[in-house]
Amino acid sequence: MKISLILEEKFVDPHLVSVEIERTWIGKYCEHLLMALCGKESVFPFGKVWERIFIRIAENLEGKDEDIPEDLNDLNGIYNSKRIIHNITNKNTKRTD
Repeated sequence: MKISLILEEKFVDPHLVSVEIERTWIGKYCEHLLMALCGKESVFPFGKVWERIFIRIAENLEGKDEDIPEDLNDLNGIYNSKRIIHNITNKNTKRTD
């Protein structure tokens, strides 16, 4: 996680949408978050990633759970997950001999 946060800080424009890997289940463990703040290779103090890490540490101390992933089954846009799964399943079951 430390490497992902450092690379995000170095290569991702701060005005774009953040990756926010610290919001996943691995961010529940403060040891992983603190590793990104310490050592020779660490995130820049008082930067965007640094702030997100401290917010996540505070949420952990308050007992807040990680974010629940969005349910994409009801999405009626371009990506229809049921149709995609059906198409993949049908392609895998059809054999051409």
